[in-house]
Amino acid sequence: MSSYNNFCLYIQERMTRRNFSSCHFVYNKYYKALCDRLIYCLKNSYKISVINSEDRLEEVLKSQDDTLVIIFNEHYDEIYKQLKKHNDFFIKHWKRTLKITGIGKHFSEVYAQSPAELSNYTDQIKNQCEAAQLITYHDDNDSYIEAHFTQKFTVIDGINSIDLVPGEIASYPDKISGYINFNGTFLSLIPFSLKYGVIQPNELIFNIKNNRIIDIKGTNTSLVNDLNIHFDKHPDNSAVDEFGIGTNKGVSNLYGTNSVFEERHHGLHLGLGGREKGSVHLDLLFLQGTIKADEKVLISTVLNN
Repeated sequence: MSSYNNFCLYIQERMTRRNFSSCHFVYNKYYKALCDRLIYCLKNSYKISVINSEDRLEEVLKSQDDTLVIIFNEHYDEIYKQLKKHNDFFIKHWKRTLKITGIGKHFSEVYAQSPAELSNYTDQIKNQCEAAQLITYHDDNDSYIEAHFTQKFTVIDGINSIDLVPGEIASYPDKISGYINFNGTFLSLIPFSLKYGVIQPNELIFNIKNNRIIDIKGTNTSLVNDLNIHFDKHPDNSAVDEFGIGTNKGVSNLYGTNSVFEERHHGLHLGLGGREKGSVHLDLLFLQGTIKADEKVLISTVLNN
C-alpha cells in the first residue's frame, strides 16, 4: 500500500473517531502535488476544502468544531507567517488542528507503514519496556545507557494519539546513567539541528549521572559551547526528562531538519528539560544503536552508507 493511502487511512480513522464531517487542507505551493493526491483519495468520503491564501485562511478561523484542519508547511515559510498571526486560535483548537511541518520529501518514509502495522509494533515495544526491570542502549561508538522506570510509557501511534506523525513511546526515567559519544541530531525550539546538522562521532561526548548531562566535550567546540550556554540558562535544561523510542521503521535515517518526524526515527531519543517553567525541551536523536529490555533486543539499527 502506498504512503498516500496509508496517510488517508490515518485521516479516515481520525475523522471517524472524532466525528469530523469536513476537512480543511492548508498548504503552500511546495505541497500542492502531495495534497492534490491526498485530496483525491478523500474527496469521495468527506467534504474537502483547500486553503492557500491569507484571505481564505479566515475560513479556517470560522470553521466549526466538526472540521479537521490539516496543515502542511515548511519552517518559516509564508504559511508559517500566516499561522503565527492566529496562534491563539490554533492553541485553543489544537485537538482538531494537525500541523505537519518540514516533512517535505520524506513523506513516503513517514507513512511507509499502514496504521495497523505501526500501531501493533508500537504496542509491542511498549509492553516489553513496561515489563522490563532494566532498559539499556549501546552503540559502536562505546556509548551505553542504563535506565530504570516505574512510570508507564506514553504512545504516539497516529491512531490513539492526537499527533498524526507516528510512532513513538516515551516515559520519564526514575534513574538513568551512561556515557555518550553522540551520533545523531537534535529537535528543539532552539534550532541546533539547523545549525549543526547530523553530528558525527567524537564531535559531542558527555556523561549522564543522576539523570543529568555532565562533562560535555568534543571536537565540535562551537556545539559544545552552545550547549553549555543552553544548559547554564536553566538547571532543568540539562536534566534527562524523557527516554523515548521511535517505532517508525520507515524513518531509518536522520537529516537534521528540526522536524517532528525525525523524533519518530526507529531508535533512541533522549529529551532534556521542559518539565520546569522556564526550561526549553531539547531532544537528542540517536542515529544508530541497540536497545534492550532486560536482555531481549528490542531494536538494533545500523545505517548502511
